[in-house]
Amino acid sequence: MTDIQEQLEEIRDLGLYRRMRLISGPQGPRVLLDGRPVLLLCSNNYLGLADHPGVREAAADAAMRWGVGAGASRLVSGNMTVHRRLESGSPRSRGPRPAFSSDPVTSRTPASSRHSRARATWCSRTP
Repeated sequence: MTDIQEQLEEIRDLGLYRRMRLISGPQGPRVLLDGRPVLLLCSNNYLGLADHPGVREAAADAAMRWGVGAGASRLVSGNMTVHRRLESGSPRSRGPRPAFSSDPVTSRTPASSRHSRARATWCSRTP
C-alpha cells in the first residue's frame, strides 16, 4: 500500500473521508439527500430563493441574454454592464464601489472593513 493509500484509509477509519452526495430535486430546507429525506442546514439558500418561480424565470431570462458566468473576477475580466446597472439602481449603492461581489477574496472580507454600516453588501458566500 502506498503512503497516500494509507493516509486515505486512516481518514476513512476516522470517519473523516468526504464524498460527493446527491441532492434530488430543487434546493430547499428539506431535500432528498442520497435518496433519504433530510433537513438541509448547510445550504447557502438561507433566503429560500433558490427555487422561487420569479427568481428561476429571471435567471433563465438573464442566462439567455447575458450567458452564464463572467469567466473570472470582475477585476480580472472586467465589469459587465448588467452589474453596473444593478449597482447604479440600488438605493444603497453610493459611489463607484461595487454593491456586491462574487470575488472569493472580497466575499471573505468582513463587510465592516469594506463599507460603512449603512451600506449593504451582497456576497456569493458568507465570510
